[in-house]
Amino acid sequence: MEPDLDLVRRYLDAVNEGGLDALAPFLDPEIEYREDPKFPQATVYRGVDDVVAQWGEFFESFSDYRFEIDELFSADGKVVILGREIGHGAASGAPAERRTGWIYTLRAGKVARAEIFLDPDDAVAAVGGRPDSG
Repeated sequence: MEPDLDLVRRYLDAVNEGGLDALAPFLDPEIEYREDPKFPQATVYRGVDDVVAQWGEFFESFSDYRFEIDELFSADGKVVILGREIGHGAASGAPAERRTGWIYTLRAGKVARAEIFLDPDDAVAAVGGRPDSG
């Protein structure tokens, strides 16, 4: 497995096992997190403190949360993950699942930029498509 793919896989494994506390060691100090423009009031968060605080608010809405990778590949110098976010609502206990696409830009072995897309196909399009398999 390519080093960048391995780093992102380890990052997601750490999130699934250790939650929010596991994130910071993987983040570049100048990380930028971009929400999908389709989100109402989509925001760009900058710096470890802001990104971890925002993700903390998201994690608090679940009694449990995990991300399952369906597809992982490199394209356009970035790592693309297509997968499912799965959990149960903290207040309701209702099951929740959504498919999302993520693009990670890495710098010096850390996540320098993370972008979420509500439609995984939008993430694929943002990097110019999947790499040729042939």
